[in-house]
Amino acid sequence: MSNGAYTFTSINSGLVIDVLASSKVAGAFIVQDTYASLTSQQWKLQETSDGYFNLVNGNSGQCLDGVESTLATGDETQQEVCSTSASQKWSLVPLSKTTTVNMSASYNVNAIAVNGTQTLNGGIDKAGDALSESTEGTTYSFYGYPFVFGPPNAPDAVTSKTAALPNGQYIALIFLGLATNGSQPDQTFTVTYSDGTSTTAVQGVNDWTYSGTPYSGELVAQTVPYRLNVNGAEVPGSFNIYGFGIALDSTRTAVSVTLPNNSNITILAMSVGNN
Repeated sequence: MSNGAYTFTSINSGLVIDVLASSKVAGAFIVQDTYASLTSQQWKLQETSDGYFNLVNGNSGQCLDGVESTLATGDETQQEVCSTSASQKWSLVPLSKTTTVNMSASYNVNAIAVNGTQTLNGGIDKAGDALSESTEGTTYSFYGYPFVFGPPNAPDAVTSKTAALPNGQYIALIFLGLATNGSQPDQTFTVTYSDGTSTTAVQGVNDWTYSGTPYSGELVAQTVPYRLNVNGAEVPGSFNIYGFGIALDSTRTAVSVTLPNNSNITILAMSVGNN
């Protein structure tokens, strides 16, 4: 959703998780119900210090919690005032089938370079800076989604283009990317389906040097200890790559994604997941 919140839909029933009667009272039970654009059906992900998430309800501001911190199967869930309790910590596990997106036909940014070599075509930020092949490697995994990086010292990332997706029915499209020359709020990403319909999401993308709280819907996927300058020399610092995604209509066949028309946003890799 454009406000950075998510709905969680049961593959079995097609219903979404909701707070009973849209209650704002601590201890109210969690139920499944027909999607109705209610804020009680919206949940924001807040990452915890130990790698899990709190699910914060958009209506009450309270967290999804196991009743009395039970460990038993079949027991209920409720909302409670957010705390550090383990019963409020949740992990996101992708469905079994994920597919990397081959972006090579759309590469138009030289984002990754080999240490000690000159950065080409302005690098990732149009000032000659780049990520290092030594810190990025060729593959990366983010919450179970696989990603493949493009070749160093060549066009290997994408900005401001429409990129083809492997035609298929997916529940999500996940990006690894970053902004340069300042954080970039409210950027539009649009996935087009084979029938001409589309899904649009608005997402902020933070600058790779940003050290504050990520935008809603955005997580730090990787932090590297240096970048390369135009001559390939290491420049120490903390530089972030961010992960974020779009929930897709899994009843339609996705064919392409149109990235924001903003050269300050670079997408390094994409991956799709289906059921």
